[in-house]
Amino acid sequence: MKTDKRSAWSAFILFILCVAFRLIGIGWGLPNDIHNQSFHPDETFIVHNYTENLEPGLFKFTPGNYNYPTLYPLMLRIAGDVVSTYSGTDEPSLPASVQTPKQFESYLRQVGKHERLVNLAGRVISSLAGAGTAVVVFLYLLRFCGFLGASFGGLLMGIAPAFLVHSRFQTVDVTSTFFFTLALYYAAKILPSRNDEADSQDSLSPHSKGSVPSAQLSAQKFALLSALFAGLSAGTKYTGALAVLAVWTALAVRKPPKASLLGVYALLVTAAVFLITTPGAFLENARFMKGLSLETAHMEQGHGFAFVGTPSGFIYQIGNLITGIGPLAAVIGISGLIYAAYRRHAWAWLLLVAIIPYYIIIGRSEVKFIRYDLPLFPIVCCGFGYAIAAAARRPRLKATGICLGVAALLGLESLAFASIEKQTYAHCLDLRFGGLYGAIKYTGYMTEDHPQNEAARYIKSLAASGECKTVGIFRHPWFWTVPVIPDANFLYTENDHMISELASVATNPQVQFAAMQPPADHVAWTSFEVDPIVTAEKNTSEIPDEQKSDYPGLDALMHRIKSAYTVEKTFGGDIPDVEDLMYIHPRVEVLKLK
Repeated sequence: MKTDKRSAWSAFILFILCVAFRLIGIGWGLPNDIHNQSFHPDETFIVHNYTENLEPGLFKFTPGNYNYPTLYPLMLRIAGDVVSTYSGTDEPSLPASVQTPKQFESYLRQVGKHERLVNLAGRVISSLAGAGTAVVVFLYLLRFCGFLGASFGGLLMGIAPAFLVHSRFQTVDVTSTFFFTLALYYAAKILPSRNDEADSQDSLSPHSKGSVPSAQLSAQKFALLSALFAGLSAGTKYTGALAVLAVWTALAVRKPPKASLLGVYALLVTAAVFLITTPGAFLENARFMKGLSLETAHMEQGHGFAFVGTPSGFIYQIGNLITGIGPLAAVIGISGLIYAAYRRHAWAWLLLVAIIPYYIIIGRSEVKFIRYDLPLFPIVCCGFGYAIAAAARRPRLKATGICLGVAALLGLESLAFASIEKQTYAHCLDLRFGGLYGAIKYTGYMTEDHPQNEAARYIKSLAASGECKTVGIFRHPWFWTVPVIPDANFLYTENDHMISELASVATNPQVQFAAMQPPADHVAWTSFEVDPIVTAEKNTSEIPDEQKSDYPGLDALMHRIKSAYTVEKTFGGDIPDVEDLMYIHPRVEVLKLK
């Protein structure tokens, strides 16, 4: 009982600490006085293309868009409605009297205030899910590795830098990973715990001491609970359905009565939960299939210029994993998982069976965001906790193992690399942001003023002093645009006429495309806009077909700007060259006409 109380309190404290850490910097990039949409490209997209199309009070659960399933947008809609109602900031309707660009921009500013609240609500959901994932890893390891291993694994999951950053975003990924990890946990509860099996036993044997009647009677409950969370994970992100493989693995190992039938029931429950949470799969089947096909095609074709010149996804995502957790922690975690599988621990095989097919999917993809790696994080953290626990059971390795574990948690190896010049290998591997050190660095960036905001304020100060009358933007307005246009993110899908109209609202200084004549006094661009074009120069054969027509003009314009302008001021930039980590601290350059 004493141990159970200690474990329960430890899990509770871990959850509170992880939530508190995630709430620091949760306001990063939200609409403010100079930009009306979030700097995260997906947040505005989810709010306006999914959440706003749902009406739970009117039993309308079909958003019409299916690049993502519907559970997360529904959660976001409910949470957004609650905060909007209590704050008195409902989404404004477009006034019938809007006739000028300035009036429309004023309307979008009001929409931005509402969007800010909805995004905050979604970020809280992500923060709770991220903290919950750390607790699930702790409980998973507690069952098989004891308190020491559970503490190390749970803490690493709580501070894993890239997972921490994404826990502050209003996106589907962290919530889906939470449900995915819960599905694995309940599947693992079908297996005997460490109290039922000795370390030297063949734990893949169904006849181990763990095969007791009470466990057999519980198998059905745990199998169905695991299937429930696999369905919820799939209802948040389609690949979450792979968690059902863990149930089948656990049933195959433990062989409870009617194991095959339980496996069928688990599949049916997963499918049923998915259809309940994404009813458009049958109510709007044509649109659903279109969304699936678009997402599949997107992964096959690539993401514009973002991943041109990068290695295979199988290599790139390992680099992302090491960057996202930390080099020492990742090496220990992967090694621990391999060793546990070698020792034939069923819990480790269960994790591998569920995650290897997922790794193959993302490895084959031409889209290589680090967020695709997030389901791998809890798996590696489980390997990390096991490695420390295994070392601690051996007197000659105990001190070394614990010291290495503490060093990995703190990110001491990344602190040692911090003094060297920035170097990202293969566009994905950066050794300088591991463990708690990396988590604190990223958190600092997310609490500071964003580099794009700093650049915009600098340009406005130049305009106020008369040094800058016109500023040029390099590419089509989007999240990457320095907010000299307040509605850049809104304009990504709009035509040139709408861009010109909303750009005309900005008069201090005036905004134009950098290609226009006469040349602007200054140009502002970000690493998102420029660096992929530089990389594409050396890898033109890898440019996706739909971008090949854009490349020559952008490349020529980039070189014209570099020859006609000089860099006057640089903001931000000390961040791994990983697309969805750069969101929080991109390099922004303000260039002045020579």
